[in-house]
Amino acid sequence: MKLLIWPLLLVAAWIGHGRLMFTESRLMPMLSAHAAQVYAGDTRACELYTDDVQVEILAEDRQGRWEVEGGKDEVCGYLRKAGAAFALLDANIHTEFSEVALQRKGFPWTEATLNYTETVTVQAAKLPAMTVVSRDELTLVRTLTGVKIRVIRSHSE
Repeated sequence: MKLLIWPLLLVAAWIGHGRLMFTESRLMPMLSAHAAQVYAGDTRACELYTDDVQVEILAEDRQGRWEVEGGKDEVCGYLRKAGAAFALLDANIHTEFSEVALQRKGFPWTEATLNYTETVTVQAAKLPAMTVVSRDELTLVRTLTGVKIRVIRSHSE
């Protein structure tokens, strides 16, 4: 009887852990901390991505449109450049997340899709304030070291 209880307890703990890890109250602070790392130029921001991450970022503005597609090398290069630009500008950055929707997938919740709207306001000395609104979709996976991003899809204006 005791031999049967331990596997059941382990399965229940794994399921409970998955449910706990994929909650808005757990994921949104993680994303906020990640954004702060990016804006500060912290290279540890790349640790949040799986090695096989897939990236599709599309940004459109008055000057045209640019795209970032690829994997971890592309997204980490993009983050390094963005962090350097913010550091050079000595910018004050405010990030706000809204319209958050979370959907757990895979039994027992080994993956989740997180959709949200991110509004970033950048203010720098002697430059007008700039606001960027993006609609993002992340596919998150649970690993032994925590939650990581496997897929990023972002469209901003």
